[in-house]
Amino acid sequence: MFYIIFHPEPILKNIARVFYAGSFNITVYSFPFWYINALFVGSMAVGMAHSWKSKYKYLVLVAIWIVLHVGILKLLPIPLPWGIDNALGAIIFLAVGHGAQKVMRRRWHVLLLLIPIVFVLLNYYWDLGYKINMKGMVYNHFLLDLIIPLSFTYLLYRISCVLARVQYLSLAIAYMGRASLTIYFTHAAVLWVTRDVPYVSAKIIIALIFGITLHALFGQFKLTRILFLGNLKHF
Repeated sequence: MFYIIFHPEPILKNIARVFYAGSFNITVYSFPFWYINALFVGSMAVGMAHSWKSKYKYLVLVAIWIVLHVGILKLLPIPLPWGIDNALGAIIFLAVGHGAQKVMRRRWHVLLLLIPIVFVLLNYYWDLGYKINMKGMVYNHFLLDLIIPLSFTYLLYRISCVLARVQYLSLAIAYMGRASLTIYFTHAAVLWVTRDVPYVSAKIIIALIFGITLHALFGQFKLTRILFLGNLKHF
């Protein structure tokens, strides 16, 4: 549908780009798609690693982290198919996330919430210039590239726990969560169409409303549930 609307390139080239996927699949509407491939590859790798009963798997994670920071993969002439190169970063964060599930919550963990707040203040007033970008394979700091994303993730988790206690707000956010993939797959196209809208916040709100509405419409019909939402329960 996006291709018919935007028609960015010859159809054979577009098909090849879609099948190759990963960072190579970048058009005016598909630039977020690399993440789904990277998440899929990363999830498969971490899932298979769980069945590997060897202490050396932790050394493999360290080796992957080193490879990312050395920048060897940037020497490749083209990105690897299906976001395999981008998925290396996803493997690390997914593995840490699985490990974090086994950590018992302690009272002092609340101090971890200060890390993202302090970082934002320092970055705003002193312009630290810190950057991390999984798609662009930008990894510049061996420790901060773990600490900063994980601390922000923990902050988001704690905020989510608080919002879950607000009845009506939690219901609205829960529905947005169920519609999140539809929002994700369509937001690039919406942002492209609304590129002349002066306020970024307005474009974000439009993308959210469009994705939620489309998700609700797709859920009303069997064919669209199968084609667009992947719901095969009634197939």
